[in-house]
Amino acid sequence: MTELLSNEYVVDLTTIGQGAAVALFDAELKKVLDNIADPNTEAEAVREITLKVRFAPGETRRSAALGIEVKSKLAGHKGTTGAVFFGIVEGKRAAVESDPTQGKLFDKPEGKVTPMTAKEEK
Repeated sequence: MTELLSNEYVVDLTTIGQGAAVALFDAELKKVLDNIADPNTEAEAVREITLKVRFAPGETRRSAALGIEVKSKLAGHKGTTGAVFFGIVEGKRAAVESDPTQGKLFDKPEGKVTPMTAKEEK
């Protein structure tokens, strides 16, 4: 192997890829923390971060191409349930979320609405 100059820094986790491994890990860590804080995900689901560093040495073994990959596995969003009702709207099949056969609690009044006023006592 070639003797390295004393002013060359030795690669470690904080310096590999000119700091890319740490920067990529920090970005994935933010995603994991945001996912944990999200109330729409399962609280106790395990999240994980994988850091992969690949070295592809050349024929002479004096150098290697470097690949850094960081991935996270997050908890998925909780599902929800509901109901839809089928019918025809303007001649086309449609689905709505409220039962069209029931009146609405706050139906819009038809026609002109006359506001009520208090009668004056004499």
